[in-house]
Amino acid sequence: MNTYKNEEILRLPLDQILLQNGYEIKREKSSKNFITLSNKENTLVVSRSSNGHYLYFNVDNDSDKGNIFSYCKNRRITLDKLLGTQAQNKFIPLQTQYSLENKAFDIDKIEEINKNYKEFKDLNKDNHLSEKRMIDADILNKFQGLKQDKYKNVCVPSFCIIKSNEKSEIKQSGYMAYLKNPLTKSKEGQAYKKPIKTICYGYKGLEILSEQNNKRKLSDFKNIILTESMIDSLSFFELNKDKNLNSTNTLICSTNGQITKAQEELLKYMDKNLSKATFILGFDKDEKGLRYKEQVKKLIKNNSLEIKEPILKDFNDDLFIIKTFSLEKDFNVKDLQEIITEINKPIQNYIKKEGIYLSEAKSNLRQKAILSNNALVVLKPKLEGFVDFSKSEALLKTLQKRFQNSNEKTRQRGV
Repeated sequence: MNTYKNEEILRLPLDQILLQNGYEIKREKSSKNFITLSNKENTLVVSRSSNGHYLYFNVDNDSDKGNIFSYCKNRRITLDKLLGTQAQNKFIPLQTQYSLENKAFDIDKIEEINKNYKEFKDLNKDNHLSEKRMIDADILNKFQGLKQDKYKNVCVPSFCIIKSNEKSEIKQSGYMAYLKNPLTKSKEGQAYKKPIKTICYGYKGLEILSEQNNKRKLSDFKNIILTESMIDSLSFFELNKDKNLNSTNTLICSTNGQITKAQEELLKYMDKNLSKATFILGFDKDEKGLRYKEQVKKLIKNNSLEIKEPILKDFNDDLFIIKTFSLEKDFNVKDLQEIITEINKPIQNYIKKEGIYLSEAKSNLRQKAILSNNALVVLKPKLEGFVDFSKSEALLKTLQKRFQNSNEKTRQRGV
């Protein structure tokens, strides 16, 4: 190994090496600039810096990050063991398998992406953030930067610190598209484990929205809302707009998942240039959310912090449930069990009484059962972990069998 220069080793495609060591690519979490890989123990994000070096970080362990040497050191293994049969003669053949672009900031590329973004139509009331996520259209109209592409995906500008002429400035680095129809398969037809709900165009920075026509300086803003998704940040704003929050002095921000170095740099810049502002952190109620919260807390040193926790997993789930069932904003999770019990009743009625009704009444009974079934399908991902769905699941299995038997009898009569 000593016959090879460190520079050659640092340029080896780490993602390809990890694939040879039991990792698998999580395609729904990967992009042109970042490849996410996982095994039974770790989930790693691999990138390639502007000098061609491959870097990684562990999404579950902030201290596990660096280059290929760091990877080996943190796992107490030798480079020979990691490379295996690739540690023969020369590294050059392996270097030709680059699957990541250099992350040098390409101004021309960014300008082209931003130009495309500016040509998109402004967000209108026909958008999936209002229709599916229940965010008030009037709230969305308060903020500049929200746009729709030709597929009606909602597009949000992202920003980085860009240095030019020894001066650092906040500049738009691209945009994030929140997909109206999440992608379930790759271009090759391979199914994703989880649907892809967002796509980054340009360089992943911090998503930021401010009030329409707001020309305030950064130092004038008093509230910085920060969550893992712009959907959650807008939901939080709507839920708290009557609690000293207003669009004039508030920036709505989002990390869109993992907090990158570019986002850390921008948050530090904001902390340094804001004057007596409050960073309001509203990350998800899970292990990752807790880790992101601790990560951001270390960055904010000059301004105050407020930690807000959703009642459910995230603030959009809270907003959705509040609006769906006309609940108070400080609703009790225990009340949700009673709601699910009510939703179960039409299914129970169909199972018990289907055989004693005439065709028209039976059809109405069936329709109510179907609506209840659909409601449970929508609610389960939002309430699972907070509500006991075991009875609902048992009822749905019985309902499905009844439907199958009923459909089979109908077909037989048709024959």
